[in-house]
Amino acid sequence: MFQDENPAVRLRAVRQAGTTKDTTALPYLVDRLTDTESEVRFFAILALEKITGERKGYKYYGSGEDRAAAAGRWRDWVKQRRERQASTKPAEGL
Repeated sequence: MFQDENPAVRLRAVRQAGTTKDTTALPYLVDRLTDTESEVRFFAILALEKITGERKGYKYYGSGEDRAAAAGRWRDWVKQRRERQASTKPAEGL
């Protein structure tokens, strides 16, 4: 739903993720920060802020360059989060 062609469907997915504080949706929400629709971008950053408490300097109305830079910070954060989670999982069979 996050990548649907219909912006209304993407918007619904973003809002639902924010409402339920769905941490599994974090990478998808970050992707929506560069959505062509400003309303989708707006609700994506609201959802991210609701889930993480952060904005990382992102402004949905900013220039494409500024949005891309902030989205990059968010992508880095998601990657680091995944790496931390992977390193804290116990080895199988233990």
